[in-house]
Amino acid sequence: MLQIKLVSLLVNDQAKALAFYTSKLGFVKKTEIDLGGGGLKWISIASPGQDDNGVQISLEPSTHFDFVTTYQKEIYKNNIPATAFAVDDIEQEYELLKGRGVEFRSEPSTMPDGTKLAILDDTVGNWIQIYQIQSKTEDTSGD
Repeated sequence: MLQIKLVSLLVNDQAKALAFYTSKLGFVKKTEIDLGGGGLKWISIASPGQDDNGVQISLEPSTHFDFVTTYQKEIYKNNIPATAFAVDDIEQEYELLKGRGVEFRSEPSTMPDGTKLAILDDTVGNWIQIYQIQSKTEDTSGD
């Protein structure tokens, strides 16, 4: 059975990305291995409190190849989030992150299906969406 254990996120500065994702967003560093020159490293992060079998994010340098740099710049320019993170309470998370100095492109808003989302700038070339899925007990019909 296939399982997702590692996903990659392109970043234009690995050190800055590691600092942002740990100090601002609250992820924890799982791996940081020097790849033998040029300052390149294998860096992975994960949600706090998860065991070693949980999903990790590899902070992949986007500066190796021009086409990768172009791809990252184009999705950013076109306001496309590079990835999304679930939260339990979007209003609370939004205020917490703003208090830590995180800059948002959008305040929390509600989609037609009840999902609430906001988009933040990760400072290393990506828009990141945070979202809260409406629980089955919540009613957004207005009745």
